[in-house]
Amino acid sequence: MNVEFRKALESITPNLLKSYLESQSWIKNGNISNQANIWHRDGDESYTHEVIQPIDSKIRSYGQRLIEAIKSVAEFENRDISAVIDDMTNFSSDLVKVRVTHPDVEGGTIPLEDGVLLIERSRDLLIASTLSTFKRQKVFNGSRSQDVQDFLGKLKLGQTEIGSFVVNLISPIEVGSETQQDGCDTSLARSVSMNLARSLTAISEAVDKYANSKSIFDFEETVNKGVSANLCDAIIGLSGRAKSRRFFYKN
Repeated sequence: MNVEFRKALESITPNLLKSYLESQSWIKNGNISNQANIWHRDGDESYTHEVIQPIDSKIRSYGQRLIEAIKSVAEFENRDISAVIDDMTNFSSDLVKVRVTHPDVEGGTIPLEDGVLLIERSRDLLIASTLSTFKRQKVFNGSRSQDVQDFLGKLKLGQTEIGSFVVNLISPIEVGSETQQDGCDTSLARSVSMNLARSLTAISEAVDKYANSKSIFDFEETVNKGVSANLCDAIIGLSGRAKSRRFFYKN
């Protein structure tokens, strides 16, 4: 067992595993001597699939029992155990994926300078979305509020992926008291992700409208949906130095 694998397992607490199982429609319907919970699939009366979840991380065999539980989940989901562990460790975070496509990234690599630019502009994409989550305006200059700085300081860069080239940005989900533009009670991480999705949709729709109207006011209207000059600059940068790559966003 390598160091990273061991660290990932150590971060999966009984409550985290329980929350993950509940989110994936597993049903708890028994326990074993107050040492483990028994989970089955909702509607699976024959109990074809079963997960034995250890509930005391202090017992000596917790690590082995945890691996067995995750293997059961991976078998049901028909996925590699490392992929399931990755999902579990990021379960309390919002994951934003930025994927770029072009013939020169099909093998899962990217020219170095463009790779650096991609990560920088992916960061800028989230910064712009965070700023407009708190306040809508055309362009953001100058200093940032402490709430924004605190949130940006918690962002993490996950492992890149093949497909064609994917950057993963991770932000912790915490329900706080920040004053956001939409006044909602959801976590700031989730609000930023939703704001980014709205902004990108608004830009796409504005481009389609502009193709017919040739009116710059089609873009002016997107400011109220979280679009800013900062966001547009980040999007342009995602296409690379030659502006030749397409990008896709998923959260």
